[in-house]
Parts: sequence; C-alpha cells; structure tokens
Amino acid sequence: MWEAINLFFRLLGTHTELAEKLGYTDRQYRNIRRKVERGEELPPRISRLISAKLLEAQLEAEASHAHK
Repeated sequence: MWEAINLFFRLLGTHTELAEKLGYTDRQYRNIRRKVERGEELPPRISRLISAKLLEAQLEAEASHAHK
C-alpha cells in the first residue's frame, strides 16, 4: 500500500490533493498515511478505495498525455 500512496502522491503533487481526491480531510489522510508507514493493515474498504482512485488517476493522466 505504501507504493500505491507514493505513486498517487507523485501523480497529484501534494498530499492535500491526494486527500481531496480520496474524499478525506487532511487529518484523516495523515492518519491513513501513518498507519501505512508503521506497516499496519488498512481496513479493506480504504485499501480498495485507494487502489480504485489510483487507477482512475493513472487513466486520467494517460488520457491527458495522449491528447497532447
């Protein structure tokens, strides 16, 4: 999950944008990030949300590059 969050961060540029894209407040996102940093398991709902939103962001980035 750490790799997914880092990739997502690189796509969006800021942790604030990442939190917004996931639908969380900065504080909620920080708590999630801390859990991941400590190697704790995230609830499946949150893991699925991060994976789905990451895929969505990757597809959007590919589409914007294809239109240039």
